[in-house]
Amino acid sequence: MALIGTTPLPIDDLVRLSGRPVASVRTLLVELELEGRIARQDGGLIAAIIPS
Repeated sequence: MALIGTTPLPIDDLVRLSGRPVASVRTLLVELELEGRIARQDGGLIAAIIPS
């Protein structure tokens, strides 16, 4: 989660920066999305959601 900020980031960049397998990153992203901690955006981008 430390690599995901409020600035949208391509999933491919997240995989590259994390050094983890694609499947592992995608699984984590689904979990974070279900928890409401990230949002997917057009173009395969993701960004953290800051609670208000």
